[in-house]
Amino acid sequence: MSDKERRKKSGKERKNDSINDLTSELPSEILNIAQKVSTEDMEKYFPHLVAEISDDKMALGIDNVEGDFTPSKADESLPIDSDPFENYEPTVIDYLCRAKTDEEAREIIDFLQKQGHISAGEASQLLDQLQKEGVRSFGPIRTPGHYFREAAEIRKRRVIQKRYSTPK
Repeated sequence: MSDKERRKKSGKERKNDSINDLTSELPSEILNIAQKVSTEDMEKYFPHLVAEISDDKMALGIDNVEGDFTPSKADESLPIDSDPFENYEPTVIDYLCRAKTDEEAREIIDFLQKQGHISAGEASQLLDQLQKEGVRSFGPIRTPGHYFREAAEIRKRRVIQKRYSTPK
């Protein structure tokens, strides 16, 4: 092909020709390598995808599932109605999350140490954390009914998991 003919072709045709020339000369191992895409091209060609990826909230709520789903054999062992906190022993952190003030948290740590639930070393570590970071460093405050709400959430997840686990 002469230079005049190449100049007459549109930019798109020239680009396609150059890609075809390149692919015919390169071995197949090199052609199967993934290509990198610039951020500008991603924003130009896939603006919604870029917005979704860059968004901090990447969660999708599922309200309804259509289709023929049956529970898998692994999920049949999950007792839906049982109490998820049966035989649960609260930890030191569970008690500290009930405290509203640093003083209450200090009393809890002292009491648990006197009762022998925590060692002197653990108590000193907890007191150091309390002094440096405050009572909320152990977690958000747990209000009355916390474990009932948690148990309800766990039961709801079990029902959903059992109902919609594996399609036929």
